[in-house]
Amino acid sequence: MRSRSASASDAREVGEALGQPLDADVVGARFDLIFGGYSHVVLAVSGGADSCAMMHLAAGWRAARLLSGSQVAPPVLSVVTVDHGLRPESAHE
Repeated sequence: MRSRSASASDAREVGEALGQPLDADVVGARFDLIFGGYSHVVLAVSGGADSCAMMHLAAGWRAARLLSGSQVAPPVLSVVTVDHGLRPESAHE
């Protein structure tokens, strides 16, 4: 099985590609395209709004896939934190 890492820029790409507010069905379809063939996806988050949105959307997508009864299991999701080092105080947050 393949693994993939994802960043907040992946979540922004989904929204920008659509050019509209995100809808759960549309997000699900996009996540299926991006992550559907992987057994494990690592979400790299910084704690900003876009990272939190990506985590929330990915968790909702995975839960919906688990409840759908599909014979294809969604990938395991893991989350790692990333400190971009843009603000000196961010290392302590």
